[in-house]
Amino acid sequence: MTEIFDEAILLPALSNCLFVKKLYVFREIDSTNDFLKSLCLVHMPPEGTFVYAEKQTKGRGRFSRHWDSPEGKGLWFSCLFMPKTRILNDLEWTQLGVKACQKAIGDLYHIRLNIRWPNDLFYSEKKVGGVLTETVRKKNAIRRVVMGIGINVNQEEKDFDPSIRDHAISLKIALKQKIDRLRLLVQIVRQLEKDYLYPCEHPVKPF
Repeated sequence: MTEIFDEAILLPALSNCLFVKKLYVFREIDSTNDFLKSLCLVHMPPEGTFVYAEKQTKGRGRFSRHWDSPEGKGLWFSCLFMPKTRILNDLEWTQLGVKACQKAIGDLYHIRLNIRWPNDLFYSEKKVGGVLTETVRKKNAIRRVVMGIGINVNQEEKDFDPSIRDHAISLKIALKQKIDRLRLLVQIVRQLEKDYLYPCEHPVKPF
């Protein structure tokens, strides 16, 4: 049976992550990135605001390409950065997210995911995840970054639409075992936190 995450599960799991300041959890939403961007227009949520959804109905990647986000099978979340001392360009923000995912998954499962420029994670020539960063500028300086992360975790082949089965894969298929989604989520958030808060120890390097 698939476990569905709610605040009662996620808040304690992420309690030791210093970067996580505010958490919104949804069973279903159109897009975590769109919700977080809309939130920023109405309120000013703190840096470290995270939006997590078990299912997205309008998940998307670069160039508004559809991203299939079924319930309870993957990790779909967005986080807010409000950079003041960390000066990165648009590509470097994407690199920050995709490399954090690559390292977190590699450390947990001892596999090497390839980065397909600029924002996708691939295993065996099939896409397993991606990062979508959207920035807000003021006088040409980046003031706000919404970073969306999507990882195919426990999908089986039948869970993918026939149109993408030849191009998509999950960690479960790659590793031939069911993945602990909560453990993976915490690992990714902690890695992202390290790479962002401690840039001297975790520099963002070009691909």
